[in-house]
Amino acid sequence: MTFCHSSSISDNTNTKYSVNFIEVDINTKTYDIQRPIDESYERECRRRIIPMDALPKWNYLVKKS
Repeated sequence: MTFCHSSSISDNTNTKYSVNFIEVDINTKTYDIQRPIDESYERECRRRIIPMDALPKWNYLVKKS
């Protein structure tokens, strides 16, 4: 997302109370998405994250460690 793009989005923003100031932060960091996941992390996730019956991809419980 460029500054011009975020500026155009904020220009089209409407609010109930006419906000005159909108702050935009653009994260330019590049993330390594192909990094392998550590096996111990995967085990911990399987142990602590409990999917719910309805829509388990979005509905889950995370147990305390």
